[in-house]
Amino acid sequence: MAELTEAFKAQYPKNGYGYGYRAEPDYTRCAKALGRYMRQCTNLNGYGPEGAWCRQHNPIAVEEKWKAKNAEWDAKFARERLLSNLKAERASIIEQIAAGHNDPR
Repeated sequence: MAELTEAFKAQYPKNGYGYGYRAEPDYTRCAKALGRYMRQCTNLNGYGPEGAWCRQHNPIAVEEKWKAKNAEWDAKFARERLLSNLKAERASIIEQIAAGHNDPR
């Protein structure tokens, strides 16, 4: 195994893994701590900062995924707000026509 740099080791939790944080990190595995008892991810590392992460838990890819998902949700809610505003405007116009307003819209 190649020499482990301090930057690489810094990607792993300082306290260790497992119940009571007693388990030492396996530097051939992903740095992600999973679940209630903080067990180490068993996927092989090689992605992300310093190559300490697996493809699934790569923090850069995870953040990009969340940004894309948030953009999708923002677009969805913008469409819903637009439709809601149009429905409110339509209701206002119908009320004006019912009240005798003579606007030919």
